[in-house]
Amino acid sequence: MNILSDAIYTVPFGIIYTVFFQKLGDILFANYKDISKLQKNVTLVFFAGIIGLILSQLYFNSKTYRNKIVKQGLVISGIICIFWSSVIHWDKLTDYTKLFLMGISLGGIIWYCSYNKNNSNSNNNTKMKKLGEDIIDKIKEKYINEDTKNIVDLMDDFVNV
Repeated sequence: MNILSDAIYTVPFGIIYTVFFQKLGDILFANYKDISKLQKNVTLVFFAGIIGLILSQLYFNSKTYRNKIVKQGLVISGIICIFWSSVIHWDKLTDYTKLFLMGISLGGIIWYCSYNKNNSNSNNNTKMKKLGEDIIDKIKEKYINEDTKNIVDLMDDFVNV
């Protein structure tokens, strides 16, 4: 699918995910006072965003289940949830909630960067090793025949003496 058709599915998925957790928070925390209700609702939506990002990286990057639209939808919803909870309502949050959200964000960013770096390095190392082996095999096939093999064996014997 192309980018436009992916966006047609992923953006509404992200918006519905965000609205779902906002309304879930409204229902769960209906008995609290306004400021306490807002604090709890913002924290719930923030964690829903973090969970969406973690699911998109862990579950939908696996080899057993790959669904690009759900993965991109979870990433978009995670970004929307985090933006809504921390940026839009920043002035209404208490200092403890701000500290809590920033600490979780910092830990998440460190984990995300180290997770992606470790995965890409292992994939690149494997690809480079395979590429190197393929190049060596092609060089052996092309340049080493029976005559050159004898010369190479003689050189090895000379060096080992």
